[in-house]
Amino acid sequence: MMVSAPQRMPQVILSTSSSIDEVTAELPRLPLIFTRKLHAR
Repeated sequence: MMVSAPQRMPQVILSTSSSIDEVTAELPRLPLIFTRKLHAR
């Protein structure tokens, strides 16, 4: 368990950083989605 922990850390950091990049990439689209929903009403 303790030996595999340091090896997993880079994978966790990469996965979290990639997910953060995806979120930041989606942020500009959120206002468009909300405005479209409001106009749909």
